[in-house]
Amino acid sequence: MTDEKIRGSLAPASVPVLVLRTAVKTPKMLASGSETTRESWINPVMVSERTTVNQISNQGLRDRRVAKTALSMCAGGVGIALVLSMASGTLVAAAAQPTPATTPRVSPATASDAPFTKTVSYLLSQMTPGEEVAVVEHGVDPDNHGQAGYLAGVPRLGVPAIRHADALGINVYADGTAFPTRLGLASSFDRNAYNVLGEEVGKQGRALGVDLVYGPQVDMARYPSWSRNLTTNGEDAFVSSQFSAAEINGIQSTGLMSQVKHVSFYNGQDRDTPSLIGSQAAHEIYLAPAQSAIQQGGVSSVMCSYAIFQIVGEQSAPQYACSNSNLLTNLVKNQFQLKGFITSDYTASKATSDVLAGMDNEFASSNLSASKLVPLIDLTSSSFSAPYAAATANAVARMLYEYERFGLLDNSKIPTAHESAVPQHGDVTSTYNGTSVDKQSGDNVALALAEESGVLLKNDKDALPLSTNKTVAVVGPTSTLLPASPGGERARGFGDQVQYTPLKAVTAQVGSANVTSAPGVDWIGDTVPTANLRVTKDANALPGLTRAGADGSTTVDSTIDGQQTTLAKGGQYTWTGYLNVTTADTYGLLLQRPYGIDTGNKSAYNGGIQQEPSRNAPPEPLSLSVDDAAQTIVNPGGNILPNAFPGGERASNNQYLGKQNLGVSLELSVGLHKISFTYKPTLTTATAPTVRFAWAPWHRTQPKQSRRRRRTMKLSFSSMTPPRGSLRVPDRTRLRRPPFGTSTRRRWTSSTQ
Repeated sequence: MTDEKIRGSLAPASVPVLVLRTAVKTPKMLASGSETTRESWINPVMVSERTTVNQISNQGLRDRRVAKTALSMCAGGVGIALVLSMASGTLVAAAAQPTPATTPRVSPATASDAPFTKTVSYLLSQMTPGEEVAVVEHGVDPDNHGQAGYLAGVPRLGVPAIRHADALGINVYADGTAFPTRLGLASSFDRNAYNVLGEEVGKQGRALGVDLVYGPQVDMARYPSWSRNLTTNGEDAFVSSQFSAAEINGIQSTGLMSQVKHVSFYNGQDRDTPSLIGSQAAHEIYLAPAQSAIQQGGVSSVMCSYAIFQIVGEQSAPQYACSNSNLLTNLVKNQFQLKGFITSDYTASKATSDVLAGMDNEFASSNLSASKLVPLIDLTSSSFSAPYAAATANAVARMLYEYERFGLLDNSKIPTAHESAVPQHGDVTSTYNGTSVDKQSGDNVALALAEESGVLLKNDKDALPLSTNKTVAVVGPTSTLLPASPGGERARGFGDQVQYTPLKAVTAQVGSANVTSAPGVDWIGDTVPTANLRVTKDANALPGLTRAGADGSTTVDSTIDGQQTTLAKGGQYTWTGYLNVTTADTYGLLLQRPYGIDTGNKSAYNGGIQQEPSRNAPPEPLSLSVDDAAQTIVNPGGNILPNAFPGGERASNNQYLGKQNLGVSLELSVGLHKISFTYKPTLTTATAPTVRFAWAPWHRTQPKQSRRRRRTMKLSFSSMTPPRGSLRVPDRTRLRRPPFGTSTRRRWTSSTQ
């Protein structure tokens, strides 16, 4: 079967068509160009179609010039490309640069004697028990890159420090391209697209100073509501197997190690409730992508998850993934022949005995710490255990071998007789902390991949009531934002592209007179007008709010618009007064402040500029009280990163970090409501302190839409769950919003497991 995509042609211009970003996949479609009948379950209507692969091939879109309007948007590597052909009632993918057609990149070869090569055997023979622990147990990074994990290595033997970073893309303090989600890209049915994605991720990882990326994710999308489905390849094991291997080969061709996650029946179920899986389903569905990653992708390592499960017929009882010897040793290492290592998900290790089960490397727990492991592997210890010593040596060998395979060792510390045949470029004295990536290359790849993600469907029998009218409704909270892919484990994108939004792009193409919009859930809000603020409850009160400093000084601010110039780092400021509500409604009250940390160490990674920690973070500098009741304020956008919000300043390294956006949803009656909020900017605030007080009345009337329902096209942009864009026909002239902080799909508060 060839990877070359079958060329095809578009439907005639008189046949309305539609592009949706989704992943409707069948192995038969991927494997053959023959016709197949399938049902598309894309909302809002079911479209039964008889199609061929060449009819959905994006290659055909590139080969044919499409008239009318081309809309391209790319912010931080998130690309959406559409053509709005109103005269013919069509919506199709834009003709654009194709994903580069190249010879597929491949991972470095695996040695026949791996993992115990002569180099690895020598290093093992020279290591103390404490040094073995330093290889397998997480450490503390002296120059934190903002990556997920750090391993100190053994510098005296030429084993360098190693940094692990999250994916999709490279998640560190510095900016890197944010790529389209795998769930969307899976609808391309294009292995080459994944290979190109992997290669670009690998290049950026190397440039940003990391050694291993946690990706791709090979979990199966079995629960539609799971927040991590976006970074999977969907529900089909064959599709995921093919694409995961292609992406791994692309990543590792650059010298960056890839680690797939998770190799352990982790699909959104309760992590502490045992899952029982039949042997056939286990091997043909759940384990197949991981097996392909090892055997076809040559992946360096895999990650065991938080899940507890039992393969019925192979195990006598459920076990947690990182303690599961059947999974880790019998299947992954023996059957699938992984020569690399197995890492625990963060805090997923349950006991020191996990190393006996086959786990090799631990993060965010202390089961393989020196205090626990050294007594078991030190020959001079009264607690010495031969099984633990052997298991630890095997774990160390597997990790050292992958460093050797990827050329990370420092030969200046290794005798010539024991040097690897693989060229090594490691330098244990290096202080490299570069952050420069090829931004244009990343944007080009991201845009091409976004266009590949489009799915072309025919509008048979006028199922979707599109017409030639040019009125467009742009709806959704990300119509006025263009964030990096949702979820906590992905690149941050480039904040300096915050000015690009779907609404602006559509308006530029069809004219403001032809566009109506409604964010649905407004995550930005409008600055509360001066007319709605009062210093006191008196009828003749001054407009605005009273600001009091920690030194007792006071002033009246007529508006709190985020443009202050007199707030000082390390200060404390409290605004008090009354909010004058003229229309009873459910209101989102929002407070926005500068985001980020400036350590002051310009020689550190990223010039000392850091994102704020998500775990073990210091107290939030903002607090809010309404009618004398303290409010719990949260990010209404869930995992939307601060650099997606406009109005911020650039840090000292010229990086745009954006705004921390926090709010609460309240039902407010007509009248005056007492307001008090406090801002305590830290001494390390990355930019000049400011604060913005905004609101978003939920049920305010939106601009009137076209009277004829059939003449309104609605583009919906939401980051909650894919597809990002959908086409629906509004059935009301007034768009009502859900309660602030909630959605039919996800609440404000969310966690990424």
